[in-house]
Amino acid sequence: MQDVYKLWSELKLFLENASQDHQYVTADYQLDDSSTWIEVGTFDTVPVEAQTLTALYPVPAHPLQAAMYSDDEAQTPRIRR
Repeated sequence: MQDVYKLWSELKLFLENASQDHQYVTADYQLDDSSTWIEVGTFDTVPVEAQTLTALYPVPAHPLQAAMYSDDEAQTPRIRR
């Protein structure tokens, strides 16, 4: 019996309270045996934005991180589930 490998080719985020240059999310991922983070890009489009990954990403074997940024203490971007 052969294993089936699942790979991501893009990352899609569903956002609320995002706006260009004010509230946005950045995402990065790592590949096998690497300590370097690969940047996916900046997500700032409501309600959904997809970005293509530069390399196929095995799921769920490797770290994926998202960071949220805002220039307003009362407003932050939100990633919807």
